[in-house]
Amino acid sequence: MNYLRGIDELGAAMATYHRNELGLEYDYRRARGTVIIGHPELSETDDVMREQIEQTIRSYNAHLSRVQVITFADLIDSADRALRFEAEEL
Repeated sequence: MNYLRGIDELGAAMATYHRNELGLEYDYRRARGTVIIGHPELSETDDVMREQIEQTIRSYNAHLSRVQVITFADLIDSADRALRFEAEEL
């Protein structure tokens, strides 16, 4: 959240610099962040099921704005789906 607040505060200056010096257009008002946390299968307690972890993260994400929390398993699953989609397109 601190990084996003910093971008909010400095976004106009950074956009001007990138446009004038580098010829790049960025809209810093749309900045968002992703936090990647541990893997559900590596939980220290065996009593916690993956569904419980997913539900907890989903509830937590519902209260966040512009920040998404995911697990390493979510990241790997998403990358795997993207790679399979690309392979199917070729």
